[in-house]
Amino acid sequence: MSEIVDKELDDISEIFNLSKKKKHKKNKKEDIEEKVTDQPIYNYQILLERVYSSMNTEDRKKISKKITAPIISRISPKKIVWSNFNECCISINREKDLVQQYVLCELGTEGSIDGNSYFIIKGNYNQKNIENLVRKYVLLYVQCAPCRSIDTYLNKDQSTRLNFLICNDCKATRTVQNITVGFHATTKADRKKEK
Repeated sequence: MSEIVDKELDDISEIFNLSKKKKHKKNKKEDIEEKVTDQPIYNYQILLERVYSSMNTEDRKKISKKITAPIISRISPKKIVWSNFNECCISINREKDLVQQYVLCELGTEGSIDGNSYFIIKGNYNQKNIENLVRKYVLLYVQCAPCRSIDTYLNKDQSTRLNFLICNDCKATRTVQNITVGFHATTKADRKKEK
């Protein structure tokens, strides 16, 4: 009886080919182990060094270039002066007119540049307000989005009338919005000018 059962089991194993599948699985495991041992093993430090060497960081300018912080002082109860306005514009590589236009539009006020390159702004603002405006201007109109570099320049396309921010480091381009004047409430001075 046991011979018949063994014979049936052999027939079933031949039909389904169970014995060969088990051997095949063992072979796959051995193949995988051989493949793993053939490849070199990298640790984190080696991979990090490879990334830095491919970036070529010595040739690139430092991304964390210092931007001159604005120096604000009050000259009257309703006027402030930005005394290092020219140095701030030079540090972010933008024309004074563009930065002046942006600051005045964001604050919704009036202002002018005097003979000493001081920027006089009407209104009661502190240094923190102006620093936040400079940060916002840098994010929107100076800093490259992919590489975070501030070594960029603005170019206006004459055919489409769009402003493009072009990075000198990674050559990426993106469009930036035109500086537009927001809502400005009419003041007593505006009504006098109209008369």
